[in-house]
Amino acid sequence: MFVECYKPAPVFLFPPEGGEVVQTVAEMIPDYKQNLDALRARRRELIAERELEPRFERRHALTVRIIRLDGIIASTTAALHDMIAYAD
Repeated sequence: MFVECYKPAPVFLFPPEGGEVVQTVAEMIPDYKQNLDALRARRRELIAERELEPRFERRHALTVRIIRLDGIIASTTAALHDMIAYAD
């Protein structure tokens, strides 16, 4: 039995108003940078919260969230790197 694999459709980012303008990769870079800064700030907040938390269960839950954020930050950083290279 063979399973056909299809490439996912390209993703276009539209403005919140649902207008007809599609952002270019170069136009998306500042938003990615801003989101990455926010993710890193949230990670720092979670780490500070974890350091002060006396309960093991809550520290564990915070650690799980931090690890998930690490993955998101890593993938966003890689995407941003590729976007900058593509936009040049």
